Amino acid sequence: MPEINIINLPMTIHLERWEYEHAAHVGIQRMLQREGSPDRSYYDNSRKQNELNASIASAVCECAVAKLTNRYWHAGYWHPSEHYKHAKTADVGHIIEVRRVRRQTNPVGINKTDIDKFIIVAFAIEPDYRSAEILGCISGQTGWEVSEPADYDPSGNRRVIPMNKLNKEIVV
Repeated sequence: MPEINIINLPMTIHLERWEYEHAAHVGIQRMLQREGSPDRSYYDNSRKQNELNASIASAVCECAVAKLTNRYWHAGYWHPSEHYKHAKTADVGHIIEVRRVRRQTNPVGINKTDIDKFIIVAFAIEPDYRSAEILGCISGQTGWEVSEPADYDPSGNRRVIPMNKLNKEIVV
């Protein structure tokens, strides 16, 4: 019978060398696939991290969540023109969406399409992103209900969840 554990968050997950190498490879491939593609209209370029670091840090967070939850990480990357084929594909397992934050206190973005997912929030630890801190989690439905409008998205399809609304325990 599988073991079930309740894990208190935050928790730091250290990647093995091969995990880190794979996550870095995925991050680089994602950056290369997006090369030349326009950013979303609401991105504030003055606040953006360079694409290479952002892509690697996000992949590290996904890998760390997969490791913590003992679930499959597809580690996929594709050209933006193919995104529609993968729009409903979860980052980890079948329902986990990983949200990377650049600072542990930042609010967490949630999309209207995340309502049927489970969101786990992570922070890649600088300077080299070999570890990630898993900060909290929330069901997509609850996250949408407790979220606030994102001042940068007038469409209303993206909102933000204050960090204090996240659950600090996860069952794995």
